[in-house]
Amino acid sequence: MKRKTAILIAAALAATSAFAAPKNTNIPLPTTTVGVWYPCSNDYELHYTSTFGGKWDLYGTRQANPDGTITDTFNGTISGSARGTFTKANFSWMADTSFLVQHVWRPSSIFVVTITDGIGCTSCGHVEGSATYRP
Repeated sequence: MKRKTAILIAAALAATSAFAAPKNTNIPLPTTTVGVWYPCSNDYELHYTSTFGGKWDLYGTRQANPDGTITDTFNGTISGSARGTFTKANFSWMADTSFLVQHVWRPSSIFVVTITDGIGCTSCGHVEGSATYRP
């Protein structure tokens, strides 16, 4: 029973911290977020509102690489009108790479985020991207 309780507590703590978002001097990190990390599959979902892109709903997978880095691949939607392909030239893509309650924010070393018109929705955008971090 103790082991099951410990696993449930660890999973609950981890589920609250997986997070990635755009940031620069004009784009603060979102203050209200909801995120769930599924530890068995390393999948996650994030929901937040940013000054860039409005409401974000992202679904992704996090993988550990042989060189010690972590790579996220994700897709989802935004409510805002931002469209284009974005890289470090536009903003930083920050992530909480710790998976624990420490909230260690790290900028990605490389990323690309592409936002296109949503399918059947001209007022929303479809997001696809990937980002690599060194924990």
